[in-house]
Amino acid sequence: MYRTIVLIFLTAALSLAADITGKWDLRGTDSAGDQSQVQLIIRESSGTLSAVVNIADGSLPAKDFTVAGDDVSFKISSEGTTYSLKLLFKSGIITGTFSGTDGKAGKVDGKKA
Repeated sequence: MYRTIVLIFLTAALSLAADITGKWDLRGTDSAGDQSQVQLIIRESSGTLSAVVNIADGSLPAKDFTVAGDDVSFKISSEGTTYSLKLLFKSGIITGTFSGTDGKAGKVDGKKA
């Protein structure tokens, strides 16, 4: 019985990984209406998910990358500011929020590239 439960859990985890891995085009809109575009790349290796965020002048590694059901959260740091992102992945669409240590906050939306 235990073996069956573990197998079901692993199958569910891998199917979620298959749904969210790949390239995602994201748009962040802060409370002032300013927008920024980035690309989120999620990879799976040996059952572990990791991500990087491509910005105009390079890539930022996602720290504390966590997946719980359809919810994904992580942090990125750029130019002395750390941004926390909380995203919901549903049917190829991303919605969520971001907040930075610089006080900026806003909404995130996106789709698979």
